[in-house]
Amino acid sequence: MEDKKKKQTVSTEETSNGSVSRIKRKRIAVVRAKQERTGILYSDIRKLQSPEDAVAAFGSLFENAGVEYLLAVALTQSGEPVALQVVGIGAVNSCQVAVAEIMKFALLSNCPGVLLLHNHPSGNVLPSKEDEKTTLRVKDAGSLLGIDLVDHVIVGESGTGYSIEGKRFIQAEKRQDDREGQKPIIRKKGA
Repeated sequence: MEDKKKKQTVSTEETSNGSVSRIKRKRIAVVRAKQERTGILYSDIRKLQSPEDAVAAFGSLFENAGVEYLLAVALTQSGEPVALQVVGIGAVNSCQVAVAEIMKFALLSNCPGVLLLHNHPSGNVLPSKEDEKTTLRVKDAGSLLGIDLVDHVIVGESGTGYSIEGKRFIQAEKRQDDREGQKPIIRKKGA
C-alpha cells in the first residue's frame, strides 16, 4: 500500500546574508459561495406589500406542521420575493435560530430585504419573548449589513397571523385571483 503524505508547498528564499532558507507555506482554498436551487414555488402574489400578503402567499406551507418552522424570504426593494429558505426546524414550542444563516441567505440572494415567517403549532399567534428577541437580533445584524428585516410574521391557521414589526393581528384576505383551496405549487429540482 502506498504511503499517503500531505502535500506541502515548500519554497526556498535567499536571505540577506546569502544563505538559503526553506519556508513551509500554508495552502488556502479559494472558494465561491453560491446558493443551490432545490425547487421552485409558484404563487399568484407577485409583490408582498403587507403581512397579509405574506400569509396569503406562504401561509399554507405551514399547514399540518407539528413542529415550528422558520422561513426566510429574500425580497427586492419593491417587495418581490426572489428566494425562500427554511432556516430553522424546531420542536413543538421552540425553534433554534442562527442569525448568521439568515444573513448568509439574504447576502447570497443579493436582496436588500428579508422577511421571516414561522408557525406556532399550538395555534396561538402571539409572539413569545424569544420571538421578540430573535426579531431584534436579526434586525440589528441586518442593519450592520444593509439588509432590512421587513417583518417577522407568525403564521396561524386559516390565513391568520401576527406581525411582530406591526405589532398587530392579521387576517389574510382572499384575493379574486385565488382559487378555492389553492396552495402554492412547489416543484423539486429534477422533478
